Amino acid sequence: MAFNIHLHETAAEVEHSRLGIESMSRHRSDAKMSPLENFERLGMVSPRLVAVHMTQLTDSEVELLAKRQGAAAVTGPACARTIAGILTEDSDVLRVVLYGV
Repeated sequence: MAFNIHLHETAAEVEHSRLGIESMSRHRSDAKMSPLENFERLGMVSPRLVAVHMTQLTDSEVELLAKRQGAAAVTGPACARTIAGILTEDSDVLRVVLYGV
């Protein structure tokens, strides 16, 4: 059974998770890492994962998703534009699509 979760929705979510800053945006974990890195640590990046938004990704996170055959990243251009700013050719969403996730 697949599960979906909102990940890397905002810059604050990723930054606060990496730095361990207490906020409503931060993922609840003692590990100071991005939400996707934390999911990988927990063995949750798999074909069952449907990650929604994914607007804030590093190159290594895009590669991680590409390596996990079947893991899906889902977004909508209007939503990405609203949340992360303008959607450009360099956007994380398009990089994920080009990697075949």
